[in-house]
Amino acid sequence: MKHLIHVFALLFFTVVFVSCKKSDNAPAPTPAPVLANVTTASGVVGGPKNTVITVKGSNFITDLSKITITVNGKVCTILTATADSITARIPAYCGTGNVVINLNGTILNGPVFNYVYSYTLTSINTGQVGYQDGPMATAKWNETSGLCVDTSGNIFTSEWNKPVVRKITADFLNVSTLAGNTTIGDVNGQGTNAILSPADNISIDANGTIYYADQNNGKVKKIDKLGNVTTFIPASANFSPYTAQIAKSGNLYVLGQDQSISKYNAAGVLQWKIKSHNVSGSVDGDSSIVVFNQITFGNATIDDTEQYLYFSTYNVFGAPGTPSQIKKINLSTLITTTIAGVENVAGSTDGPAATATFKLITGMAIDKQGGIYISDGHNDKIRYLKAGIVSTIVGAAGSGDVDGDLSVAKIDYPDGLVLDKNGNLIVACVANNKIKRLIID
Repeated sequence: MKHLIHVFALLFFTVVFVSCKKSDNAPAPTPAPVLANVTTASGVVGGPKNTVITVKGSNFITDLSKITITVNGKVCTILTATADSITARIPAYCGTGNVVINLNGTILNGPVFNYVYSYTLTSINTGQVGYQDGPMATAKWNETSGLCVDTSGNIFTSEWNKPVVRKITADFLNVSTLAGNTTIGDVNGQGTNAILSPADNISIDANGTIYYADQNNGKVKKIDKLGNVTTFIPASANFSPYTAQIAKSGNLYVLGQDQSISKYNAAGVLQWKIKSHNVSGSVDGDSSIVVFNQITFGNATIDDTEQYLYFSTYNVFGAPGTPSQIKKINLSTLITTTIAGVENVAGSTDGPAATATFKLITGMAIDKQGGIYISDGHNDKIRYLKAGIVSTIVGAAGSGDVDGDLSVAKIDYPDGLVLDKNGNLIVACVANNKIKRLIID
């Protein structure tokens, strides 16, 4: 019995010894990565495209193929990686948002990177006067004013002097006529068999159907992808549409020469109409009291949620210099509010929207951040309104026609505006037949 006890004791100590040896030889667990900070060369967590950020910490992996860094959900280019430092390049069109580091599935949440947009003005066409389709280098134009862009990036234009709707391919290489033949009249039909009256505004729906404010004919026309022109809103007494703006829902908002704003559903049935209670003035409020000055030709924009319609007015009675204001109408309550501009003061003052001044606003486009780009026609400027502040984007260098960055860029009477799918601004310059692209990246 004593012999058996010794055997069992020996076995016990052997097992314990072997177990201890195994435990002593087991690899230590890999320490978890730790984020210390995110910096840039300037010391500020922010900057324009191509800014290099440095992520500092410890226990990082070094296999670049297993590291992902995003800012505002946009993927950065990984440049280098060591155990305590990773560098990455900020992409264009990034926007402001959080830095998120993914180390082969381990997520580290960094600070907000404040993105600074860059602006470069470029010319899409040469501005040759006339009417000629074909290669962009030889295409000719006549008072381009209205603009819209389809989901593929093709640009459509309307021309005031000799009405026609043209298509610019998304690569900016070719121009063709979609509808109209430069003759002024009122004939529905296909392509160049259709005859239109001048229009300062066109808009397009998700299916590629264009809505054409056929002003002189007192109608709104529809133009499909094949160039078939039909009447959507027929002529009626005192109806002269300046603007026909289609919403994502299929509702159409029409602004008229009679200082009215109307809503039509997708079937073309009138839902409501409000009208200024005087030919001039500026009184905010609901539809029973609202007063606004003359609505500007072809100039309205709707936010993505279809909560507000933005439009501009100008004072044609007594005040010199065509002072303009920007209004918004709540599409649920029909309450109109002035959001920028001084009724009887023309100028180019930036700053708080309530005291900012304009000279004939001719175009507006709202971006995904809720900011509004503004064609300040008589000031030869593109301006921007966001969070109650107006600033000048293009034109600080003076009037003229100069491409380049904001330090040198000049523009000649900007009119219609539209944002493309990348957030770049397309501008129709009615005075010199130029179509510009403001690259915002």
